[in-house]
Amino acid sequence: MNTAQGPVIMVTHSLSRRAGGLYFSVRRLAQSIHDLGVSTRVLGLADADAGRDRAAWLPLKAEAFATAGPAGLGYAPGLFRALDEAATPGAVMHLHGLWKLPSLAVLRTARKRRVPAVISPSGMLDAWALRQSACKKRLVRFAYEDANLRESPCIHVLCQPELDQVRAFGLRNPVAIIPNGVDLPPPESDAADPAPAEWHGRRIALFLSRLHPKKGLDELIPAFARCDPDRHGWALAIAGPDEGGYEAVLRRQIAAAGSPFIRLVGPQYGPAKDAWLRRADLFVLPSFSEGFPIALLEALAAGVPALMTPACNFPECERAGAAITVAPERHALADGLRRFWAMSSEARRDMGQRGHQLVARGYTWPNVAAQMLAVYRWTLGQGDQPSCVVKA
Repeated sequence: MNTAQGPVIMVTHSLSRRAGGLYFSVRRLAQSIHDLGVSTRVLGLADADAGRDRAAWLPLKAEAFATAGPAGLGYAPGLFRALDEAATPGAVMHLHGLWKLPSLAVLRTARKRRVPAVISPSGMLDAWALRQSACKKRLVRFAYEDANLRESPCIHVLCQPELDQVRAFGLRNPVAIIPNGVDLPPPESDAADPAPAEWHGRRIALFLSRLHPKKGLDELIPAFARCDPDRHGWALAIAGPDEGGYEAVLRRQIAAAGSPFIRLVGPQYGPAKDAWLRRADLFVLPSFSEGFPIALLEALAAGVPALMTPACNFPECERAGAAITVAPERHALADGLRRFWAMSSEARRDMGQRGHQLVARGYTWPNVAAQMLAVYRWTLGQGDQPSCVVKA
């Protein structure tokens, strides 16, 4: 194939904040590719928040298609039709996420229109993730997902550990290793302190992500409480949207911990999120399973040092001296918290500055978009194999 570059067609499960990190990463990748002058179309499934988040995709028009049947399947007849219509000669599809029927739409369109489909598993081939709803995933694999993955000319992963997951799954496709990007934070503002008044003068450890069992909060909350935050002058702010009713579980755990310095502060977006990142002295992400968490990149870009787990898949961060990595269990998390609490404010600021420099050098969206475009063009036969692509 050696045709002119056509449109890039992004396909994702959700176009709203309900997608968590994918809402930010897919949106900013699509917008950044558009900024480089390439026609970009975004197709996804409708949900209750798709309408209010549609404006965030501008200047792109994000197209949300109503689903029919069980919500977990993600069957949207309109998406099948729109994808078939959009896949003109020279187009490239890019699927973000697995295990729902948009995968089947991509597979059918790739076969019918002979249009390449790059696939981003987005952490969904991680061993922990594969164990969740394992029976359903075995059926989906048999029905279409194995074929969809196997026939992709290039799998996109965010880091070396995710490449290892792809190979462990048995896939021998070429793989492009391109991390998520981040927007560098706005200049300091005079926005009000978002923390509760009773936390005045306290240092804040911030968790910023979906409230989901895989995020390790059930280990972090007791770990934080056992470190005596009252005496040491710290507080834990847990920011993020509820998923599947897990917030109620966390509220019970916080009550059991018995500390007034652990609090759920709700979802935080835009300027409110920026205000929490400016206020934070430490970012904590104790996950059991991740792709390449955009919230971690945002914290580092804001100059906040991090306490993370190996599942965050960012060893470069610790090598740069911007983070400490511990196991996602309460004793290890408590030890990591105590290490940060023993540091001087200057030492924590130095860690944060190293994180900011790391992100500014190699993890901005224009850089990521340029690498992804090189991969798309290679799948169309329009260029040499990019340096980010590795073969089995």
